[in-house]
Order: sequence, then C-alpha cells, then structure tokens
Amino acid sequence: MGSRKLVFYPYHCLEQQTSRAVLYGLRLGLDEIGFAHELLSVEEARENLGTWLANLQSFQSYDGSFSYWPRAGGSHSGDIYLTAYVLWVLHEL
Repeated sequence: MGSRKLVFYPYHCLEQQTSRAVLYGLRLGLDEIGFAHELLSVEEARENLGTWLANLQSFQSYDGSFSYWPRAGGSHSGDIYLTAYVLWVLHEL
C-alpha cells in the first residue's frame, strides 16, 4: 500500500522524487532475486530512475548542494539535509 502512494504521490519536489528513486532501486533489486511486483515493472523502474538521474542536475546549486525545486537561474545554495539524502541515495543505488 505504501509503495502505491509513493509512486502516485502528486508532488515533484526533489525530496519526493528521491524517495521514488529509492523505490525504483528497490524494484530493480527485487527483480535480481526473482521477485515480481505488479505495481511497477522493471522497465518502468529503469526508465523512471534514468529520468531522475537526468533531471538531478537542474536541482543542483552552484556550490554542489541540492534544492527542493529546480533552480530558476539564481545562484542560491541548497538544503544540507536534502543534499545529504540525495547523496546517500546516489551512493546506495
């Protein structure tokens, strides 16, 4: 039930996108051990994870930190807690 809510959660800040990336990574890992899941196919997980990675740069600030929303041309710095979360997920994937 929780994974369904996460996949269809309507918000698109980087925190939510990163949480979905964790789910995609888990889905790909489950496939490696032969576990099927009807909510999210392997192809969808791979595609969505690739999209997350491709869009990640638009959330990165000039100092390398990450912001909740795409930068709008300004030179703002990001959030340290979000940056730590994104870096942890990148490391674990």
